[in-house]
Amino acid sequence: SRRRTPSPHGSRSARSGSASSGRSSRSRGRSASRSASPTASIASKSTAADVERPPWWDPWESRLCPDERQVFGLREFWGSTGGRLGRWVADEGWRPPPPKLNLDEHDDVDDPLEKLCGKDLEFKPRRGVTWVDGAVCKLELVRHGLEGPLPGPRGLAVLRTCVVLNLRGNALSGNIPGDIGNMVALEHLDLAENDLEGAIPSDLVYCKQLRVLRLEDNNLFGPVNIGVMENLEELCAQRNRLSGKLPDELGDCTKLELILLHDNANLRGALPPSLVNCVSLKRLLLCGTRIDPRSLRGDLAEKFAEIGCDV
Repeated sequence: SRRRTPSPHGSRSARSGSASSGRSSRSRGRSASRSASPTASIASKSTAADVERPPWWDPWESRLCPDERQVFGLREFWGSTGGRLGRWVADEGWRPPPPKLNLDEHDDVDDPLEKLCGKDLEFKPRRGVTWVDGAVCKLELVRHGLEGPLPGPRGLAVLRTCVVLNLRGNALSGNIPGDIGNMVALEHLDLAENDLEGAIPSDLVYCKQLRVLRLEDNNLFGPVNIGVMENLEELCAQRNRLSGKLPDELGDCTKLELILLHDNANLRGALPPSLVNCVSLKRLLLCGTRIDPRSLRGDLAEKFAEIGCDV
């Protein structure tokens, strides 16, 4: 029998088929690489375990072991504010790992990241937390079902790298701990719409970078005790039970743009003349207080008119 010789057209079609399949696979590869995050290319040498880690975790960041004290501080915060009782709306990663048994097969794990957060980072706080270089940058849990007191020295105080702390709209109670002054990188602090009471802690003066302080709609009492905060732009503490005179140091917060202290019936006395130094002030609300309106005269009235401050 004669051997059939392959048709040149058949070989061409086979070649074209393989070429087209190669082109389609390359195009799929290019589209996949375009859809990948920039950090994915940086972490191209990551292991299979890295790839399988949860999608919320940045591939580059996953290589870094988080600050151990901050992880423990977040767990203390979780337990103190109702997380342990299941009150939170969601708490992915916040629960601490179960205690290890003597015969646990993972007792000999050498990886500090796995020891601290579990093999798949299942015990690494992530809901509402932004991590940068293994440290907490933001903690934002707005209307999240938090309740009870804020933790003391072992809680928020260890978050020295945290820039934003936003716990608005929860049921937090008790005093604002003075240890919050240890959060020296803090720029934005929002504890509004809670059930906090007591005085505004004087240790907030150590948060030198603080720009926004929002404490409205709580049960805070005592004086407006903020000291000299050179970078403060917004002071909102309306609808509390604050009392006494406004401090002269308020005028040393020269970058203030917004002062909302209305509906604090026991605030009294005259406006401090030092407020003329707040040349960026756009709004000052004091209705519902006993601040003497006659103090808004002379140099103070002229300055507010000059800068267009709404009083």
